[in-house]
Amino acid sequence: MVERDEESASTTKGAGAVGTINTLPHDDEAVAQVLGPVLSRIEGGSGGLQAVIVTPDGETALAFSRAAMAAGDVRLLPATSEGRALRLLRAGGVAAIAGPASVLVGLLRQSALKLEGVRIVVLAWADEMLAAEQGEALETLLAEVPKDGARVLVTAAMSPAIEEVAERYFRRAHRLSAPPLPDGLAPVVMSYVSVTDVSREAALRRILDELDPPSVAIVARTESAAADARRTLRELGYPATDANIAVISGAPNPDVSLIVLYDLPTGAEALRTMVGTGSPRVVALARPRDLARLGALAGLAPTPLPSREATDRALRAENAAREELRAEMKRGRPDRQIVALAPLLDEFDGIEIAGAALRMMERARERAAVAAASAAVSAPSAQAPAFTRLFMTVGSRDNIGPGDLVGMIASEGGITSAQIGKIDIRDNHSLVEVAAPVAEQVAAKISGSAVKGRRIVARLERNRDERAARGEGDAKPRGREDRPRGRDDRPRGGGFDRPRPRPGGDREGRPPARGSSDRGPRDSGGDSRSSRGAAPPRRSE
Repeated sequence: MVERDEESASTTKGAGAVGTINTLPHDDEAVAQVLGPVLSRIEGGSGGLQAVIVTPDGETALAFSRAAMAAGDVRLLPATSEGRALRLLRAGGVAAIAGPASVLVGLLRQSALKLEGVRIVVLAWADEMLAAEQGEALETLLAEVPKDGARVLVTAAMSPAIEEVAERYFRRAHRLSAPPLPDGLAPVVMSYVSVTDVSREAALRRILDELDPPSVAIVARTESAAADARRTLRELGYPATDANIAVISGAPNPDVSLIVLYDLPTGAEALRTMVGTGSPRVVALARPRDLARLGALAGLAPTPLPSREATDRALRAENAAREELRAEMKRGRPDRQIVALAPLLDEFDGIEIAGAALRMMERARERAAVAAASAAVSAPSAQAPAFTRLFMTVGSRDNIGPGDLVGMIASEGGITSAQIGKIDIRDNHSLVEVAAPVAEQVAAKISGSAVKGRRIVARLERNRDERAARGEGDAKPRGREDRPRGRDDRPRGGGFDRPRPRPGGDREGRPPARGSSDRGPRDSGGDSRSSRGAAPPRRSE
């Protein structure tokens, strides 16, 4: 970084303070580079807030916090949430704070963020702040920054919007930028997997599972990244002594078949060092915001690495098209079509003509599918089509949604969305209505396909009567004992059913005890009588 111009220290707030504009890529190494001058301006014994770093998001604020922990004892507060930062600021002892402009403005309005003693303000990657529509909050914050504080603007690329911010708040600023790319560097062909800071290990597992390279070099620039990569290799069962797979920080072995860029390079020459002198396959783990810079360093835009599931689906579609063409050829030679296409043989190769015809067929099918779906929505038939339900062995616990099932059935089963009816997703299975004429064919085609990495089995769902006819279940009709109890079915004389009394026994069905008689309620004369067991009346003489 370059110190601001002292000659313009008296610049008014409206005209903007003199500072530094630096063009840097957004990565961990650049975070440490930006943080260096900030820490050098913080006085250890002064107390109070002395540095403010405005970031595009909470993730970048955490990156500055990690860099400050590695650099020394300066306490830098990452303001990832307003409530937590408010409590910690009021507790005191915070020398520097980093966070999004919206959070910092919220703290400012609650009088928790005191800017009077701030010695330096950094706009870390202002281009991303403007892209996230934080321009209004950024203006509110900069309007309250002390005039005599140093100001640093960091951006990954200059743009008219950044130039406007620089003109308003960084007038006559020193401009630092990365050196231009050396001439004569060959482009680097590579694929990429989109990742976040916490998903790199999962992405590395996916690459090794799907590509299964015989040898691989994982390039990690930092020791923490190398430790993460080694832990992933141990989890996958690779022995530490395996010479065919290694985590490195420099140039790879020329004979390696795959290079995984766990960390992105800092420059074009560093990228060529990572790739080496051979011609291996290169896959980079890149955040979405890094793709433009990665393409500039490589001299060629990287392409996404397709997942194995998507590749398998495309291969099955191609195989199905070839089988359809093979079946058509077996029906007889298409003489009329050959005569119609013969003039094209003077301009194109026969295989090229066949490929164009296949592409026309695919487009015609897509248009027909779209037209059928539009017709079904705009003018539904008076009579609903007959559907048959398919039983599928995926459900809500597999994180499956209706759109996943519709897309898979339409592509794998070769039908349109108009031929798919209601979808009922249960916990561990799903029931999908498919047009009855093609239901059995669709079930056979989609069985074994994958939805979100889960292989499925599909079969026709039989109703209860069909299962009973086949002897596959009990279809006993519900009688009186099966229906739920109503008011008239409740037991009388108490809350529980009692056994009927046996002849000669009491109400509980037990025989009377020897030498005893049933006791009924006593009358006024002290006699006890009972309706059962009483002496029969005497016969009149």
